[in-house]
Order: sequence, then structure tokens, then C-alpha cells
Amino acid sequence: MRGGNPGTWMRRSPRSPRADAIEPLQKAFDLVDQIAAKDPNDATFRDRVGTAGLQLGDVLRHIDPRRAISIYARTLQRLRETHDGTALLRQARVLAHSACAYERLGRWTAAQQAIDSAFAILKPMGQDPAVVGMLGGEWDDAYRARADYEFQTGHPERSRAILLDLQDKLLALDPTPETDLRNAFDMSRLYASLYRDDVEPGRLDEAKHFQALRIGLWTGWDHRLPGNQFVRRQVEAASRR
Repeated sequence: MRGGNPGTWMRRSPRSPRADAIEPLQKAFDLVDQIAAKDPNDATFRDRVGTAGLQLGDVLRHIDPRRAISIYARTLQRLRETHDGTALLRQARVLAHSACAYERLGRWTAAQQAIDSAFAILKPMGQDPAVVGMLGGEWDDAYRARADYEFQTGHPERSRAILLDLQDKLLALDPTPETDLRNAFDMSRLYASLYRDDVEPGRLDEAKHFQALRIGLWTGWDHRLPGNQFVRRQVEAASRR
């Protein structure tokens, strides 16, 4: 389970934090990529390219999706140069995340291919419920990417079905969003997507249900961490309609 101090995780400055993060993330990515290039057998730095590339790509996909795609592609190249299971899982995550950048550019075929490739990596690894249902894991990323793709291409019903299935898988493992802030953020995103999928076709009662779950989750955290700006922003975002 991913940990961290819930009082400081994802604390953001009032200025544009994503833009501020690009330069240091780019420097970190370039450094590990250059070191990996010096030794074709260095799996350690290829793994670090995977981490740095995913972080940089995830910031850029919202600001500069073309550049994000370039970073994701380079990251995949490095990860494909090693063949251990961890590298394969990282490939699946990178592919799933890259779909968002393709969608922002209207490259729907490329987005679908990226998602299909992510599942093609994951399915042969088996569908152990403890892995498939892991909040924030590779399967989670792939399911969410597919749901977002279906919604963006005009199929909210398909998106909703995927997300409800994902919710069942996640809840079966008793996640702890009430005590783990990263679990809370991931579960909140799921509720937000389900709210979106119910609002679109006018299922307002169902939409209110998921909004209430999201508000309740962050209200609990607001009591747990009074005055925390990140938590307050989540309460405000969950309360919007």
C-alpha cells in the first residue's frame, strides 16, 4: 500500500504547480535516460526512466500533449529494452496514461491502440483479484483509461459499466480511503467519473449518490486534517455541480 504523510501529500503552491514541475522533471528524465543509454544491460536506470518518464508525461499531457506523447514513447523504448515483470507492468501503466494525451489531440485510434496494448500486457499475467482490484495499480489505470476513452467517444453507458465493474473489484479488497490519503484521491476520482457518466444521460439520482460518496469521503478527511488546503480543495471540487 502506498503510504506517505497525509498532511503533506500533494500539497500545492498557489502558482501553477504543474508548469513549475516541468523543468525539474525534464532534467531528471534526461539524466536517467542518458545514463541508461551508456549501458544496454542496465535495468536499474531503465526502471528509473520508467518512473521519471511517467511523472513528466503525466504533467505534460494536460499542458502539452504532443510533448507528453514524445516522453511516453521514449519511456516505452527504454522499458522495452529490459524484460523483467516490473518493466512490463510499467509499460502497461505508461500506455494507459498515454491514451489521455492522444485523446486531447483527437487521435482516437492511437488512444484505443494504447489502451488495447496495455491490456494485452496485463491479461497474460493473470487476473488475481488481489492485483486486478488494487487501487492505483496497473489494472486500475487501464480500466480507467478505457472508461475515459468510451466517455470521450460518446459512450457514457459503456464507461459507466467499466467503472462499476472496477468499483466492485476495488471494494472487494477493502481499500482504506478513510485512512490513506492516496487511496482517498484514487477512490474520489472513481466517484467523480461515475458522477460524470450518470449526469450525461440525465440519471440525476444516481449521480447524486456518487457525489454524496465523494463529499462524505473528503468531509471525513477535513475533520481528520483541519485546515489542510489540498483536502479543502477536494471538498470544494466534490461539492460543485
